[in-house]
Amino acid sequence: MDRDVIKQKVIEICKDIFEDDRIDITENLCSSNIDRWDSLVQLNILGDIEDEFDIRFSLDETMSLKSIKELVDAIESKIK
Repeated sequence: MDRDVIKQKVIEICKDIFEDDRIDITENLCSSNIDRWDSLVQLNILGDIEDEFDIRFSLDETMSLKSIKELVDAIESKIK
């Protein structure tokens, strides 16, 4: 799967979860840039990504993936 397709799917998942059109969700977006991106939101994002791409994240990955770029990188490494 092409990286741009992965990135677009991750962005769509985040848009659905954040439900705020004012947030500019790009590959550079980090959890530290959004007050609402807390541990519960992190679990929701990762759960939706796991379902979408039929992959699983380890506990360490769950704790360390803090940006759209890191999420896309992790997905890309799991589906190759």
